[in-house]
Amino acid sequence: MMACVDASCNFKLTSNSGSFHSPNYPNNYASGKCEYKITVPKGKAVQLTWKTFNVGPSKVNKKCPGDTVSVYDGTKDKNNGIDILCGQEIQSITSSGGNLTIILDSKSDKKYKGFSASYTTIDVACNGMTLSTDSGYIASPNYPNPYPINSNCLYKIQLPPRKVIAIGWLGFDIPFGQPSNCQDYVEVYDKEPTESSKVYRYCDPGYYPPQFTSSSNVAYIKFVSSSTKNKNHKGFIAYYRSGTRQTCNINYGTATGVVTVPNVPSLVGQNLDCKININAKLSDIINFKWMEFGSDLFSKPDSCQNFIEIYGGDMTASNLVSKKCNSKTGSSVSMNGTTAIVHYKIKNYNTKKNFRLVYQGVTTGVLHKEIIFKNATCEAIEWYYNTPFGKVISRTSFSCSSAT
Repeated sequence: MMACVDASCNFKLTSNSGSFHSPNYPNNYASGKCEYKITVPKGKAVQLTWKTFNVGPSKVNKKCPGDTVSVYDGTKDKNNGIDILCGQEIQSITSSGGNLTIILDSKSDKKYKGFSASYTTIDVACNGMTLSTDSGYIASPNYPNPYPINSNCLYKIQLPPRKVIAIGWLGFDIPFGQPSNCQDYVEVYDKEPTESSKVYRYCDPGYYPPQFTSSSNVAYIKFVSSSTKNKNHKGFIAYYRSGTRQTCNINYGTATGVVTVPNVPSLVGQNLDCKININAKLSDIINFKWMEFGSDLFSKPDSCQNFIEIYGGDMTASNLVSKKCNSKTGSSVSMNGTTAIVHYKIKNYNTKKNFRLVYQGVTTGVLHKEIIFKNATCEAIEWYYNTPFGKVISRTSFSCSSAT
């Protein structure tokens, strides 16, 4: 059972900026529990920055084994977003609204100096809002109350170079629709808010949108509501976390993501031979779509000097799903399973030889059949799934019968 907050260690901060620290700082804190509740005016969000941080031992297998600092997006509620920190982990945080709660929980006899922190506020805006802290929360207008009609919101996340962004979802409630005709929806973009960089559009309240990993340090979330009266739909709340971009052999553990050559100056002029391991958890099919190719990537397509391969499982010939060494984008590529490998080789790399490839993990449902071509003797049939990303083709066939 968690200990109650010590009444002498319960702080309320209500100014638009300020600072606070653990008890006895910079000396060691004692065992016990302290709460710091930051409340700022409506229309503001809190940006929290740690100046110093030394609380308990570091995480083991992503879990804190001792003392912790828990940061709640809002009040102390298990249903709110929460970051649990320990060791010397420093992670700046932006709240979704005007409340942020920090709890120091110390149970051990070992001595640690604790922390010193400061906070400021930023305006919560439907458009023009940029989040730059290591982690944060983004919510539709008025969340968790019903969102207004005629909203068109664009939220930008921009982190330092060599970082990538992982986006997940804590709440999602908008009217149901297919991606092609959503009235209200959320869209996620990689690098820039253009149609070619759109990862997905989502409007299915039965499931949360899939988690996403960006290809760079910039990503966008867009929220649109129609002019139709909103009947008590709450909208969404999302969270993001920063990660360090690896240079060549990379692991992806989210249901969606964008594969690219990292923007690292030391890679220029190198012969690249890289492998990306994808684990699209809880998916039955992984769908790949080409976003873009650099102008010089496939300058010698006949020799396949530079190429990109997709494997369904281990890198063996029998698992090869697709190999690309020309700039004709063609159709998307789908494969069964939850894991895949993207392998690419690029000689004498420069930024004009880059590419972006988006993958989408799909949980399948009913397999549909559609005749896409038919004449007196021949027909082509397409089998596909309807998914939150739109139609995902499973296979096609073409057959002809002898004329009578």
